[in-house]
Amino acid sequence: MPNSTFNNSPSIKGKGRILRDSQMIKRDQEKLAKEGLYFDFKITNEIFSTYYSMLIVGPEDSPYVGGFYLFEAQFSDQYPYKPMKLKTLTQGGNIRKHPNLYRNGKCCFSFLGTWHGPPWSACQNPQSVGFSIRSVLTNNPIINEPGWEKKNDTNTKLYEDLVRYFNIKYAVIEIVKKRPVMYDIFKTQITENFLKHYKIYKKQVESLKHLDGKTLDSPVYSFSVTINCNELNQELDKLYYKLNPNAKPVTIHNSSNSKKYIRKAPEKLASNYETGTITTGLDGKQWIVKEYLSGRKRWIHK
Repeated sequence: MPNSTFNNSPSIKGKGRILRDSQMIKRDQEKLAKEGLYFDFKITNEIFSTYYSMLIVGPEDSPYVGGFYLFEAQFSDQYPYKPMKLKTLTQGGNIRKHPNLYRNGKCCFSFLGTWHGPPWSACQNPQSVGFSIRSVLTNNPIINEPGWEKKNDTNTKLYEDLVRYFNIKYAVIEIVKKRPVMYDIFKTQITENFLKHYKIYKKQVESLKHLDGKTLDSPVYSFSVTINCNELNQELDKLYYKLNPNAKPVTIHNSSNSKKYIRKAPEKLASNYETGTITTGLDGKQWIVKEYLSGRKRWIHK
């Protein structure tokens, strides 16, 4: 099989597979929306295109919660035997938001052929790729960086807080405020998710108050961030009342009075166990180790 090319000229078989994948995703769009995944394919009755767009809404219980992560994608001419290429578009502040997502737009995953590990297979598709990328948007994201896999200290917590700041300022506020070109494709979905997550955004800002006014150097990737919680709160409020002019004022409790997140999954890292391992979590329920296409393992309810 030759190296991947991207000339918008797949084979007849590849074209048929792309059409089936897009139709399957359209059929499952309500289910995918519940998982924070949205797609837009550039295919009409008159035009066939190998380009598509993807929006991942950051998962809850992570510093990426409610963030709008936009991706530009194209199927290879050799699809489904060779993977698509992706570019991550949500950027800002010279911040590296995740070890697998570079500031120049590169998406570094083994299933895309851009990193070592489990390779691409013809059974994969845009939906499975979206799930795999979303699966690594977790707490303590720096463990995805080689050499940091087992670390959990003040440096990893600092990086997580910097990502939390990035998420609110650039993946939420700047996306909604500045409306990049791809914004209009997902305008309805972004608006609905912003209003849905507004209170969570405010609580995320509250969790950064202990860093307010400080300029912090990231322990990795050579960038600095100055935390300005007041600015974040003001911008969130402006956007909230602009998108929902009839809304009543919302009160966000101080962190000292708000309910703290309680871990429910088993305390030990899922990466230390074989896929399929079952154990009891801190909530008294059974959890099982699941391995995603990215190679990352996570605890999920059995």
